[in-house]
Amino acid sequence: MTATFHRHKPWAQCPSIAAGTLVTLLSFLSQSCSKPMPTCDASYNPERVKRGIPILPSDWKCEYTSRGKQEWDPPTNKFGTPRHGWKIVSSYDGVIYEECDGFLSGETYSYVNADVSETREAGIVVYFDYDAEHNGKDPWRYDYTDKNNDSRDVSRAEANQLLMSWGLPPI
Repeated sequence: MTATFHRHKPWAQCPSIAAGTLVTLLSFLSQSCSKPMPTCDASYNPERVKRGIPILPSDWKCEYTSRGKQEWDPPTNKFGTPRHGWKIVSSYDGVIYEECDGFLSGETYSYVNADVSETREAGIVVYFDYDAEHNGKDPWRYDYTDKNNDSRDVSRAEANQLLMSWGLPPI
């Protein structure tokens, strides 16, 4: 007696089941994947103005986009001069959840560790957290890095005082 092994392949016997299953699977996957990046260029500035977030100048270019982050840079970023040096907009599932703006003092310092030796600038990174705002919490955070590469949180008043001492407008 010869035994024959048969694999059960219901989709092979009924192509409409296979097609329906494939459509359902593709539909599920497309819904579970992140939505495209939201519009966060200069056309979003009215929303920024409402919240007091630094605007994105219309001549800035998106230099980097990856995994829900966009980095915007000015057309000329003169190292060693006080300036608004960059903006990063972070989003998830098509919704912006954070913006951070880098303001640089123009004051340079040497940074050296085991892997890197480079010239950096003192500055302030200003964070705005949309989720915190939505939940009634303070959405602002200010991180100051000095010429010794020491970072610390500062208050809005301290951040504005530093910005104005560099000849930049307050936030």
